[in-house]
Amino acid sequence: IYTATTGLNWLVHFELAILLSIAAIPLAIALTSCQRHPSQQTTLLIACGITGGAFIALISSLLCPATIQLQIAATLLASLTLFTRPEGSFTKAAAVELRPRPFPRMHLAVITVTVVLATTLGSPQTASLSRLMFSERTRMALQHNVAPELISQSAPGRLVETRVTSVGEVAVWKLGGNIIEFRRNGISQGAVSSSPDTTPQPPEDVLPLILAICNHPQPGQVMLLGDDSGAALRSSTHFPVQQILAVRQDSQLTQLAAAHVWNNSPQKPTDDTRVRIEHKPIELAVRSARPQSLDVVVCTGPPASAASTASLYNKEFYTAVRAALSADGVFAQRFRGRDLGPEPLRECLATLSSVFPASGAIQTVPGEIILLAGTSEKGLISPGLLDRLQKEHVRTELMLSGWDWAQVAVLPLADAADPIGLFSREARPLPLSAAAAQTTLNWPVEAARIADKAEELRLAFAPWQKQLASALPVTEAHHEAKRRLSSLAQQIEILAGMPDQPWTYRRSLRMEMQQHPRPPLEKVENGRIIRVSHPLDEERQQYFRTLGAALMAAASDQQAALELVRRLVRFARSGDPLMGHFSHYEIVRLHELLNHPAPAEELQHRLHIVFFAAASDASVRPVITALDQLVRQPELVQQPSERFDQLNGLLQKLIERWEARTAWEPKSAVRVQNDVDQSVRISNLALDQMQELAGQIGVSNSDFLYRRRYINEALIVPLRDYRDQVLAHRMKTQPLSSDGEDPDDQPLLIPATQSLNTN
Repeated sequence: IYTATTGLNWLVHFELAILLSIAAIPLAIALTSCQRHPSQQTTLLIACGITGGAFIALISSLLCPATIQLQIAATLLASLTLFTRPEGSFTKAAAVELRPRPFPRMHLAVITVTVVLATTLGSPQTASLSRLMFSERTRMALQHNVAPELISQSAPGRLVETRVTSVGEVAVWKLGGNIIEFRRNGISQGAVSSSPDTTPQPPEDVLPLILAICNHPQPGQVMLLGDDSGAALRSSTHFPVQQILAVRQDSQLTQLAAAHVWNNSPQKPTDDTRVRIEHKPIELAVRSARPQSLDVVVCTGPPASAASTASLYNKEFYTAVRAALSADGVFAQRFRGRDLGPEPLRECLATLSSVFPASGAIQTVPGEIILLAGTSEKGLISPGLLDRLQKEHVRTELMLSGWDWAQVAVLPLADAADPIGLFSREARPLPLSAAAAQTTLNWPVEAARIADKAEELRLAFAPWQKQLASALPVTEAHHEAKRRLSSLAQQIEILAGMPDQPWTYRRSLRMEMQQHPRPPLEKVENGRIIRVSHPLDEERQQYFRTLGAALMAAASDQQAALELVRRLVRFARSGDPLMGHFSHYEIVRLHELLNHPAPAEELQHRLHIVFFAAASDASVRPVITALDQLVRQPELVQQPSERFDQLNGLLQKLIERWEARTAWEPKSAVRVQNDVDQSVRISNLALDQMQELAGQIGVSNSDFLYRRRYINEALIVPLRDYRDQVLAHRMKTQPLSSDGEDPDDQPLLIPATQSLNTN
């Protein structure tokens, strides 16, 4: 019995009330002072006990998550053993003096009531403890021998809000930068960036939607299932589709997503006339959809290892999805299998292939897999996929996650219909069904199995995987993807291999333009066919011209210099793997040359450099300068909570950058010593400012002290030891190096009257 408005299952609550009412009988018997003969008073007290138990059950079912309800039931049922006698009956012949018990019955009754009340009220640390239990960071901290009391503070995280919903306790966490994470009963349901301009959107929350829509030739009707974080719904409004039906499991989840995510967007999804939000179970929403009425269905439910998701991975559910899809319909399902080995994924692929004519699995990031299926008989991957990935709105969505469309084109794909693929040598597993309950019985056991699940998945699927683009005929899009991947590899090489030397990108960009130009385009002008540079190469030429003009204006202190600097923002948002990321460095440097005319804009570019960099980036100076500006100019971030989170996230990035330098051999000990000194100085200043802000935003003093202690042990103490033991020795044996700039720190200046021919 389900009401779509409130999302409460009253049948479950009624059953729980009966259970707790029966369990409350011993409490009523205890209040009768051990009377063995029934009386009117005894009957009244027993009735009161049953009524009280039912009332507690009803209140707990409405206000408490499932875990607390189970604790209440267990506590009351345990009280049954406290008041049960071994005697089966009490006749006059058997009425002998009972031996006194060491513990009075009334004391036991008081203890039972106290435990029940304490359990009903719950603990204020429920969200923190559940996050600690199910966090991947906890496992990593244990592997690195972090002190137990510091594990909870080994990563930035501030509890913003908790709510008890019909699907469990939902906690909203603010992570480093502007990342909002939603956790249900401690298990992560998704993360979303509240400011994609400075903090990238986690790609695993939006890639299922992007892949599904781009794999359809003309998507019109889209259904989103789950999506607790709201990231997919926000992203879907940026695509040219006709209608978007978002099915969410609880209205309070929608309120949380609106308050913490959508309201910060320039265009709220709830204001979009194409969007319709319904609150009902996912299975019911799929089965109630009109046949062949949907073009795209995207399911981003809870992790696959959760027992509540068993109904989303069986043949009955997939059959209902296919019935709702149109002729060229596409179905994408997020499979979070970090805790699962290869067998559950094989079972899912076998089940999908038994329902859909085309199906497969695409690995996106470690532990994240997209189950992709289609109703078309022409194959799993649509012929125009690569062309649609290059559309401006698609590139913009991927850019907000720090991705390029070429990275999507080379994602590994395991096609279930490949004749020499996954099931060519081994028999297909039996399809998952609701009657067999394989997901409910086997998958939790598999999740609890201790093993290197990532390596098992690699060994099982790597021999049968191929790149997504290889499933399509070779076109110019394939060659363009190779060029962009080459540029991306150079970006990573510069950031990881030459930390704090970003200006090397200029040489790489010049070589790309001159040695590997794109094919020229032909156009008719004045009756003649002429060849012109490719628009992407022309954009790079224009970038160098604009950069040269801005540098010359800054050197001569012209009034229009700031306006020339702002023209570079267009190139920073181009998505070019080389020009796009490193142009933020150029903009920041120009702001410094102009004596910081717009500090708020400068800070935005600094934050983008820090948070959008590759994970292998070992540059520490961008993090130091961002921290320094935020500490010196706290008015740039007005909200104390946001300023606290930004400082906390930047300090975590500084730890990661120094850890990435473990195998890096510095060329100049003097420069590295300066980096160490500046890192220690700015870290202490940032921690002092965070301590002042902690009391204003509700962060307990103990939590902050543990966080400060962790940063001290993970960053400050190792840097001081490195400076005293390693750098001091190297400075004695190494000549002082020049602090001059790299020769490539000079821009390629192209006069406006001269063009750079790259063809």
